[in-house]
Amino acid sequence: MSAEPRMVSVQAEPHPQDHEAPQLQPWHFLAYTIGLSWLIWIPALLSGAGVDDPSGPLLYLGGLGPAAAGLLLLYRTESPGFIEDFWRRMVDGRRIGGSWWAFILLFPAVVSLIALAVYLAAGKPLPPLEAATALRAAPWTLLPLMLYVLIFGPLPEELGWRGYGLDALQQRTDNALLASLILGVTWAVWHLPLFFIEGTWHSGLGFGPSGFWWFALSIVAQTLIITLVYNANHRSILAAIVFHFSVNLTGELLPLPEEARSVQLGIWIGSAAIITILWGAKTLSPLPPEDGLIDELRGVQEPGVCPWRAAGVLMSPLRRLILPPEKLVERLGLRGDERLLELGPGPGYFSPALAEALPDGHLVLLDLQHEMLAMVRGRLEQADATNTACVQGSAVELPFADGSFDAVVLVAVLGETPDPAECLAEVKRVLRPGGLYSNTEQPGDPDFTPQPILRSMAEDAGFAFEEAWGAGSNYTMAFRNQ
Repeated sequence: MSAEPRMVSVQAEPHPQDHEAPQLQPWHFLAYTIGLSWLIWIPALLSGAGVDDPSGPLLYLGGLGPAAAGLLLLYRTESPGFIEDFWRRMVDGRRIGGSWWAFILLFPAVVSLIALAVYLAAGKPLPPLEAATALRAAPWTLLPLMLYVLIFGPLPEELGWRGYGLDALQQRTDNALLASLILGVTWAVWHLPLFFIEGTWHSGLGFGPSGFWWFALSIVAQTLIITLVYNANHRSILAAIVFHFSVNLTGELLPLPEEARSVQLGIWIGSAAIITILWGAKTLSPLPPEDGLIDELRGVQEPGVCPWRAAGVLMSPLRRLILPPEKLVERLGLRGDERLLELGPGPGYFSPALAEALPDGHLVLLDLQHEMLAMVRGRLEQADATNTACVQGSAVELPFADGSFDAVVLVAVLGETPDPAECLAEVKRVLRPGGLYSNTEQPGDPDFTPQPILRSMAEDAGFAFEEAWGAGSNYTMAFRNQ
């Protein structure tokens, strides 16, 4: 009933591009941003007006400069498809991986806590934490504080700085580090008038080494880290907004004395340096240009195959927090003598565990990219798995005879195929009657398939639903071939 897989060589076709490359204008954006904001701030500075003056609320309008400049250029020069993609990237949390959510929300607080711990270890007294004390007395004030922090800073600024400016500079310079340095310096200079307007947080810092210059260096270092967050999460504007929000909220709740701020600055700069060393000036991201900025800037991102250069992301130990390989094996309920097909194994995160669960069976791995297959072969050799075979081919044209397998396993693959319905038809064809089709989806996958849609598609293809595990964006569903 089973047939040996025949070797095929299938070349990945480029994704169709519905739009030409956007004509982003970085220098116009930077000039417009400073011009629009300073048009409000400079007159206030020269007149001596402060935040508490009757005209003070108008100063907040200056903070809209980045958003106004970015949106003006976006709607004036870009295609409807690119504009639609812009707003999708602002609200789509699925672009952000689970471990990235933890980093985005917690890293700024960790930086400040380490700086405070070093400060206290030097024998310094605990600084007054007035905001935290006030929150303990009136915890209901946390939500208004969070809304204030979000609206007056991260939200309007990131629409421009990352939503338009970073893309424009990366496209122009073809170098994420250079783009980030230009953006970071401009971002710091943009704040300059606020250091001379009475009543602003910035004026309280002063213009000395522990004031503006500490702030400017921190901003530049943070810009490199936000570039990592942005690029590594498929140009997610939402990721940049939340990280910026986390930085500002931490500053509100945990203001540091001058000596601790020096330690904090060292951590920010050190973190930026580590990022540059680990991932290189070209991308400042574990994702390669082919999967991130360059292709996406040619048009709206289409569902597609995760490129082999991003294999390091797929092998992250943090994936165990989402679904350990042994847990997936447990959900399959294997006897041990099955012939199993793993579609799209990538670098083989789950493959050794699957092979180990088949002591009397056989594991066949099919992937579109020969580079991925080379990686998975290496992992299987390290695991002394001899009951395996690797085949290069397409999930919508499986090179196997009808009824060749007892089970077919897909993990975060179905949405990457050019035609999921055709893929399911092929899975059904190569499964024996009663064979198991297991589909797992995971958070952070831009090609994620929701449970109701998957079940509907599978049943339309002729599968019978059997069982489901997990919830939300992290789940496994099992079906039987009828």
